[in-house]
Amino acid sequence: MKFSIIIPVYNASKYLESTIESIVSQDFTDYEIILVDDGSSDDSWKLCKQFSQKFKNIRCFTKENGGASSARNYGIDKAIGEYIVFVDSDDKLVSNSLAKVNDEIEDEDAIVVNYITSSNNDGIYKVEVDTKEFMKFNGSGNLFTDVLDEYMAEGYQVPWNPYQTIFKTTFVKEHNILFNTEYTVAEDADYFLELSQYVNKFKITDVPLVIYNVDSEGSLIKTQSYINLISQLKVFKKFFDLASNKNNLVAKRYFANRFANVVILVGYVKERTYRKKLIDYINSNIGILKWTTDKFKYRLLHIFLNLVGLPMTIMILNYQRRAIRILRKKYKLFAT
Repeated sequence: MKFSIIIPVYNASKYLESTIESIVSQDFTDYEIILVDDGSSDDSWKLCKQFSQKFKNIRCFTKENGGASSARNYGIDKAIGEYIVFVDSDDKLVSNSLAKVNDEIEDEDAIVVNYITSSNNDGIYKVEVDTKEFMKFNGSGNLFTDVLDEYMAEGYQVPWNPYQTIFKTTFVKEHNILFNTEYTVAEDADYFLELSQYVNKFKITDVPLVIYNVDSEGSLIKTQSYINLISQLKVFKKFFDLASNKNNLVAKRYFANRFANVVILVGYVKERTYRKKLIDYINSNIGILKWTTDKFKYRLLHIFLNLVGLPMTIMILNYQRRAIRILRKKYKLFAT
């Protein structure tokens, strides 16, 4: 069996049927679907059982709620396919994409693919990352981590979204690297970057595999809570430190930028106690911010930090972001 498609499911009854339909309608059929219900309180588990009864290549499991990382880890343990594909329960596969990805595979540890973003609000479909620029590294003898440095140097996001990189199942299990359940956000970055250190064979393709739904309700990315922001800060600090130990200036600046991006969001946390805990954590790692690149928003961050300190800087940047958002809404309102 070629692919194990792992889908973590939590209160996804609104989207799950269309997600499954996008997979079972593929021309390629050498795959299994592993549905892991993560303690849903809606009809998701009922739907999972119905799908497994209807399609012989769908297996479903239920567990106590532990988050998407826990559900993905559960699926990894159950996977018997040659390669692992992650799909979220509110996303879809691009038509005939499995066959196209299969045609690209030889015996790689990791296959990088493109993805498409879609918006229910405006109906726009857009290829999010153009990987063609990096396909020149296929068969070049470069280390996978060197190619990731090129992503960072060119300002692209490293392909750490779970649906962006397909890993060989034996490779994942051999290195025993799973999603860290401590993190609620950036857990995919942590998982990908940990595994990437061991990749020997890789291929970068321009095949769009998944249609990512940017409008899903309850998206963690849209919720700037303490637990989500501290997760990101910890992950980006971890890999900033790793880059520092390796004297990798490109990666060091990249993760410093990522760390700074989270700092700018701290003002959204409403609870004063949690906001203070975030500020304390940032202050204890304030040296990271010295390594950001020369983009305007980071220059502005440094100016405010030097003038008024971290707490007031966060407040000012929060007001700035809100003002920009209001102006954008007004612009759309009066646009013809």
